Amino acid sequence: MTSQGYRCVWLFDGDHVSHPFIRLAAGTMVTWGWSVVVVDRALEQLSGPYEHRPTRPGGADPLRRAWALHAAAAGEPADYVVATLPIAGAAGWLLAKRWRARLTYYPFELLGEQPGPVSRPIRLLEQWLLRNAIDALITQNAERARVYRTERRARVVPAIVRNFKPPGMRAPDTGALHAACGAHPEERLVLYEGALVAGRWLDRLVDAAALLPSEARLVFMGPPTRWWNETMLPRIAASPAANRISVIPPVPHADVASMAAGAACGVIIYDDSVRNNVYCEPGKLSDYLHAGVPVVAPDFPTVAPIIRDHHVGECFAGGNPAAIAAAIGAVLSRPASDWAPALRAASQKLTWESQTDSLHAAISGRDRVPTI
Repeated sequence: MTSQGYRCVWLFDGDHVSHPFIRLAAGTMVTWGWSVVVVDRALEQLSGPYEHRPTRPGGADPLRRAWALHAAAAGEPADYVVATLPIAGAAGWLLAKRWRARLTYYPFELLGEQPGPVSRPIRLLEQWLLRNAIDALITQNAERARVYRTERRARVVPAIVRNFKPPGMRAPDTGALHAACGAHPEERLVLYEGALVAGRWLDRLVDAAALLPSEARLVFMGPPTRWWNETMLPRIAASPAANRISVIPPVPHADVASMAAGAACGVIIYDDSVRNNVYCEPGKLSDYLHAGVPVVAPDFPTVAPIIRDHHVGECFAGGNPAAIAAAIGAVLSRPASDWAPALRAASQKLTWESQTDSLHAAISGRDRVPTI
């Protein structure tokens, strides 16, 4: 698929440097022959196939942030504008009106349904954008699309672009994960990779460690937070399985799959207190599949059907540590060779490349998204 000569400006009210799917999507547009500029609030400038303009505005004033994004993007007109989060959406709407460009809202999160609070003005701004301003809306799965269409009354039918990642080069297990956590080669590693933050039942995962088989070691790999250091490290130290729990630093995103290849099981876990979690679309699912690792995850409506339909792991209901441990134990009870064929098939099918036609249709309007 090639669309030569178009220009796209992507506005993000955050730092896209650590956002893999903005980077993936922008890079994909470049492969279509588009010129792409990403304008965000990054702390550093990223070099890559597209232009990156960090605005670095200080303070929390929404108007100042919107104006900084608008000013940094203004100049050469674009054919398409993509905006992530409401403040970027407001700036994008002004630019799209000025340039007569097509505006796509691509929020990634169900705003207002995350663990942290969102101010009423920001929620009202997104509501106005959804109902009046956008030409296309992209979300990650059918449950989120239903929320946008039936509850938030978006003026367009949401396009679905799943958070699948490219398979890349399948790296064999080199022993890097065992070495990083000082594990014996015979230990079977149960890996959680991702942010070490509240709202993910990580406390219950720690409690589940004591119920795992004796040869299993639970490994957390991710950036720590104050909550983790103050709450979870003492909990790990007090666990009867403390000597079978390891915490290791994160690795660059490009190295996640090769590191994860040393695990016997990969864990996806969120609590069910907010719909942003219950309707999760975790990129780490692809990380585990591409590493050839079976998955354990909550029985949530957006992730459990994938795991069951593709026979790539086990799901648990609720956040009871015994249920979590039972699902992990069920995965570990089968040898890696049993899981390998299904994991290979899923890794080949559940890829970013399978989503790019939908991405192109939404942003370009090649197949116009019907209005409601």
